[in-house]
Amino acid sequence: MTGAAAAIAPPPLALAGIGIRAIGLHLANQKRPIKAWVDRHGGSSERLAKLASAGAEYFLDGEEFSTREMTRNAAARALSDAGLAPGQVDLLIFTHTRNEGDSPPPASTVSFVQNALGLTNARCFSISQQNCVSIFVAIKLVQAMMSNDPAIANALVVTADHVPVAQDHLRVIDDMTMQSDGACALLLTRDWPVRRVLSVVNRADARYYRADPTISQPNTDYYVSTVATMRSAIARSGVGRDAIGRILPNNVNRPNAERVIRLMRMPDDVLFKTNFGEKGHVFGADPFINLAECPSESGEVLLLYSTGIAGCYGAAVIVT
Repeated sequence: MTGAAAAIAPPPLALAGIGIRAIGLHLANQKRPIKAWVDRHGGSSERLAKLASAGAEYFLDGEEFSTREMTRNAAARALSDAGLAPGQVDLLIFTHTRNEGDSPPPASTVSFVQNALGLTNARCFSISQQNCVSIFVAIKLVQAMMSNDPAIANALVVTADHVPVAQDHLRVIDDMTMQSDGACALLLTRDWPVRRVLSVVNRADARYYRADPTISQPNTDYYVSTVATMRSAIARSGVGRDAIGRILPNNVNRPNAERVIRLMRMPDDVLFKTNFGEKGHVFGADPFINLAECPSESGEVLLLYSTGIAGCYGAAVIVT
């Protein structure tokens, strides 16, 4: 070897093992039939039929709570269910989809939750711009930070979104989904043996960075990228496709999810479908609401996935 010494690449970082110790939910307690929304905004029977064909039956109307209140409540429940003291939380990450989801500066939702719950030792972050996939990005960040810092043992990740009353007419997206209000908190613990995260992946398609409203309907790229992301999560998990017991989707559109399952060449009955109708699309919280509510056996392998407008995709493999 001549000249300057060749640079030596550092060894790949060994990722910390993490598990979901507790899941806390705050779901709006006003469960309304989709017909109530259609009637409220002077919609037609044709529009109601389109929403019904997408799998929508009800939506959760959270007009009595703000986003930050739902965030605090979900986080408090996860912390309580985990049996941890506030000072044991090392990281707090808030994620959201809607631009209005965070408090405007100089306030912030994450600082509100930190103060409300007394998380005095937690480093705090917020993640947006990945829309309904932001929670997957947060889990990746937690795993990377735990891998780099052995002092980090517990992290609280909370996602929340709320459609304000003044924007209620925007609750439906192109008659393909009905958006609901709610929050979901994950208490992630290093080396936790239950609901272990075997892999988590995300990707963003730069072609859709403008979030062009004319392409909000799924197209060929959507299906290809969704399936590719799910397959990547399976490949990185170390388990085979045949080991997947259930698939927990985002609750956007049931026929689209069923098509994704067919493209994955998996049987239709692996798809958890209950919450398409029962809860609607609670933004980034959907797969983890499904994780909390889907019956599963110890050791069962689950594949979670979500997509977001502007070409965002995420997936994770979790073993119960």
